[in-house]
Amino acid sequence: PTEQTLTETIPIPLLNIKMNAVEAAALLLNFGGEIRITRRASIDVMGHYSPYDYFTFARKVRIFAIQPELRYWWGESLYKGHFVGVHVPIAGFNVQLNDKYRYQDPNHALWGIGLSYGYAMPIGKNSKWGIEFTVGGGYMDIKYDVYEGVKNGKCLRTETLNFVGPTRLGINFSYRIDVGKRNKSVRTLE
Repeated sequence: PTEQTLTETIPIPLLNIKMNAVEAAALLLNFGGEIRITRRASIDVMGHYSPYDYFTFARKVRIFAIQPELRYWWGESLYKGHFVGVHVPIAGFNVQLNDKYRYQDPNHALWGIGLSYGYAMPIGKNSKWGIEFTVGGGYMDIKYDVYEGVKNGKCLRTETLNFVGPTRLGINFSYRIDVGKRNKSVRTLE
């Protein structure tokens, strides 16, 4: 058999670090990263944290959550174009919005699954900075305890909620890091 040599370009491994401006405006700390795993696929992971009491003990939104997502891109992944994704929200929470009740997960994190759609584009001349718009919906299984809305209030009951609706919303600002350089790979075909 005869041999042919094929030279192809291996794509640069890319990593985006990002922050969701919608969550930041709601005083929810967040930070994420996304890495390209193939030319058309990436894995995105966002972390969310809120340790706050708002003005009084009776107003609090304490959340710790992660939301990994597998994405398929049309266009250049992590850089420019449309994408669809499958995400899995997982969260622990302790929330009180009035003087009457406080809601807390009973050592059983909220979890769910959802689908999302988004679009990303570069900002500026060097294309290191980017902006991404994303929206998603799906299902979440939420089990929580209801407490009296006073300090060290007693547990009144346990409830379960099967939520179907929005599970992701973001205007993410990102910074792209090129992890490697373009390499040449030589394969021998027979």
